[in-house]
Amino acid sequence: MTMNALDLDRIHTIFNEALSRPPQERDDYVEQACKGNAELQREVTELLKHHSLAAEDFIEPTRHVGVNLHVEENLPVGSNLPVGSILPVSSHDPDPLVGKSVGRFEITGVIASGGMGTVYQARQKNPDRTVAVKVLAAWSWSQSAKRRFVFETQILARLSHPHIAQIYESGTHDKMPYFVMEYIADALPISRYAEHKKLSIKQRLELMIHVCGAVQHGHQKGIIHRDLKPGNILVDGEGHVKVIDFGVARSTDSDVAVTTMRTDVGQLIGTLQYMSPEQCQADPLGLDVRSDVYSLGIVLYELLCEQMPYDVSKTTIAHAARVICEELPARPSGYRRSLRGDIDLILLKALEKDREHRYQSVADLSRDLHRFLSREPIEAKPPTVWTRMTGWFLRHPIATTSLFAVLIALGIVGGSIAAVEYTRRTPWRVEVGHENKEVQLIALNGAILHTWKPVAPAIGIGGESMDAVLDGKATKLAMILYNRDDGGPHSGELCAYDIGQREYDAPLWCDRMYEDDLPDDPTRTLREIEFHPSNVWPMDIYPEFEGKEILVQFAHDYSRRAIRVYSAAGDRLHQTWHDGAIRTAYFLQQPNLLVLAALHDTHPWRERGHPDISGGAHLGKPLVVFAFQPTLGDWNRMYLCTDSETQCVEPAWYKCLLPVKDTTNIGHIQLYLPPPHMDDGGHVSLNLEYTTIISNQPASAGWIIDQFGHRAGDDFIKDDRYLLQEGKIPPIESFYLGTLPPIVNPQ
Repeated sequence: MTMNALDLDRIHTIFNEALSRPPQERDDYVEQACKGNAELQREVTELLKHHSLAAEDFIEPTRHVGVNLHVEENLPVGSNLPVGSILPVSSHDPDPLVGKSVGRFEITGVIASGGMGTVYQARQKNPDRTVAVKVLAAWSWSQSAKRRFVFETQILARLSHPHIAQIYESGTHDKMPYFVMEYIADALPISRYAEHKKLSIKQRLELMIHVCGAVQHGHQKGIIHRDLKPGNILVDGEGHVKVIDFGVARSTDSDVAVTTMRTDVGQLIGTLQYMSPEQCQADPLGLDVRSDVYSLGIVLYELLCEQMPYDVSKTTIAHAARVICEELPARPSGYRRSLRGDIDLILLKALEKDREHRYQSVADLSRDLHRFLSREPIEAKPPTVWTRMTGWFLRHPIATTSLFAVLIALGIVGGSIAAVEYTRRTPWRVEVGHENKEVQLIALNGAILHTWKPVAPAIGIGGESMDAVLDGKATKLAMILYNRDDGGPHSGELCAYDIGQREYDAPLWCDRMYEDDLPDDPTRTLREIEFHPSNVWPMDIYPEFEGKEILVQFAHDYSRRAIRVYSAAGDRLHQTWHDGAIRTAYFLQQPNLLVLAALHDTHPWRERGHPDISGGAHLGKPLVVFAFQPTLGDWNRMYLCTDSETQCVEPAWYKCLLPVKDTTNIGHIQLYLPPPHMDDGGHVSLNLEYTTIISNQPASAGWIIDQFGHRAGDDFIKDDRYLLQEGKIPPIESFYLGTLPPIVNPQ
């Protein structure tokens, strides 16, 4: 059940009245007060249950038994990793696992206890190291607690980041689930660490940027943390950040479908002061990565101001939830004048009640922190009048409903007209016309908004559209490829048109081949007028630039190709040359490799001792797939190394498609996105199209290859055409990826 303001008021009233009565009378009172409303009764009963389990300082950090041998005394609620040195166990209540072995680990002491279990310090013999072992608390052995504990283990195993605590293994001990993770020595919560080290504003922001990187990594893996607070963001003795406790996280790629892992509707999970407004609504389906943005905003607020944005430390859960959902936070500069300006704006944007007005990702928040530290303009802007009105609407739903009923009736007709006009005028995509003689710009409703044509109608022209970011604003570009022979004003150029701003005639920028860009090629005299752009691929290659970059192939009729990367604004970012036509391209984000499928033109098959497979669709030229790192700022005039050349650019790897038997005419290679069951961490699908000499029937099949150019096992793909003709054509195993054969020197 999603609680609105009225629900919270009723729950608050009944809950407080029940607390004023003796415990033995509370159940009867709640049943009578709720008057058959089962959902309302369940909410109040759950709150009373949680209240009975909580200490008087429920919302404050717990004080553990014993004395911490280092700086930290008060460990946070729910902390489940070491936050300092080992805690001595009370002599009146010794822990039964201390001195015993859990799996292969000898328990040496208690580190901390939290809502889900106890974390122990332990010793592992092989390899010899100190580790932390988390064991599920005996009193919380409900099925949901066990599921959540196992889920935490699975989540941590999916995460690999220098600022996230690493899990080693998991198992059970006397039917108690446990897992083992790295021990974080001399660690403190981030706020306590900053206070203890007396860090400057700049140093605190730099710490938070590391935290953002860790949380963003989790989001990229489909995981929302949902319990971000200083106690779950530790800094070790060497100043390294570690984000811990993904035990209440939710996997965004499964939590809707796998109902057994859903948080029960109405159950509040996490630490209340750091919860987002949508978390306080207790609806698991209403959460996304922006909830973590809000929690990080609270942590950053506390880190910079050494104050919380609002005080909910001495109130009921229902009232605290209402404060979080409705009250605006105090301006940070009210506590520290040095935060006036950009930091005020950054924090208030992260803490927007309406998540649509918040930073839309942790990466966006991190970028604004980077911009502030680099003294660049930030994206966060002061809230507009409309933003403030929207917030008021959300906090006053009844009045809003009445007002909008009138406005909706007035707006239906006008909205319909505006929608038709919008689809008629909004650019959608570009489409190459008949015989490549023109490029058409198509609107959302299918109408033709503009047509680009070469001056000489018989010569081809190409195009591609892409979403882009210019000066921090989203727009759309049309990339038009003008043939070098068209005789027009942009002959041989690649031109970008800002179609998002409807600039159809005047290009935003153009570039072409110039003499200074040409390589020193002893085998052929090249002239810049012989080149033209032949392919363009939008790709996100450099994180330094917002949005995608533009990968372009400038082609020569003979064989030479320049592989270029531009920013959306037309900045030249990289150039490398290849001796052969590029067919398709794909960028592997994690290893930062540009993978391309191409022909290798310098020495065709007959010069490499393969006369039987010369000719065919590839004209006797070796088919290759290779990868290299396009270093930002390198505008090379050198070729990729393929035959032990000197003065060349070293690829990460360079593979040639070779037949086991010389029985086929090979078509061409193409790359496409990894299939759904593969991740993007270093795998790509390689598709091969080929025909038989006798039947001349086309077919295609392919492999999964890894970031090193090797086949990833035998997991190859066959399409319908291949399956229908299997038995009539050579199998995919008739081909392999090997080293480019050497040139055969004639005797």
